[in-house]
Amino acid sequence: LPEKYKEKHTMNFIINALRINEYGAEKLMANFLDDYPFSPFTKYVYFDLANYYFNIEKYPYAIKWFSKLEAEDIAKKHLSRYNFNKGYSFFASKRYEKAIPYLEKVKEVPAYESDAYYYLGHIAYQLEDFEKATSVFNLVTNKGQQEDLNYFKADMNHRLGRFQNAIVAATVAMETTYDQKQFSELSKIIGESHFNLSEYDKAIPFLEDYEGKKGKWENIDFYQLGYAYYKNKDYVTAISHFNKIIES
Repeated sequence: LPEKYKEKHTMNFIINALRINEYGAEKLMANFLDDYPFSPFTKYVYFDLANYYFNIEKYPYAIKWFSKLEAEDIAKKHLSRYNFNKGYSFFASKRYEKAIPYLEKVKEVPAYESDAYYYLGHIAYQLEDFEKATSVFNLVTNKGQQEDLNYFKADMNHRLGRFQNAIVAATVAMETTYDQKQFSELSKIIGESHFNLSEYDKAIPFLEDYEGKKGKWENIDFYQLGYAYYKNKDYVTAISHFNKIIES
């Protein structure tokens, strides 16, 4: 093959070898860079491989190849894709601080706007910055994503002491969830919020529906339910729950 075709042919061969994790493929890539140190194909290969691994959800591999690229290596028409895919790869790998700057760059790009706010909100939630998470989640525009956020909104309002808001959000979330574990957690949020508002009669059925962490109640769970029955003057039931604390 003429040299100009040989370079491209070799690169295509290496791309395919890297995609299937063929033994020795990375050595071939290193050799190619030695033979063609100024090849215009190199940055395209890195971008192609990074997006390939992104699409098959192998995010650590995607990060490996994205990390070989800078924004100036990417054509303007592909820059938003580069920033979102790289940011999400870091997010999926729980490298939240690394993900933030890339997701921030696409939050005003229409194609990525809702996704960017959705994942930036989740990062703030994971970092327990609930005030920021709440404000960012409010900017999510995708209807399906908004429904998915009801649980997190309920949890954050509960943690922030906004109990009435927590009850509203958790009630909405209960109507859309099919996850029994999440349903149990939502019951706890509603029950405990009513408890903290001194609405003990309303708290009881939700506190009873809670299944506990890993299927087991803690002393605080028995105490809250016992106290709610006590405030409703059902002393026999209250004592039965208080006794479970003593027994443990």
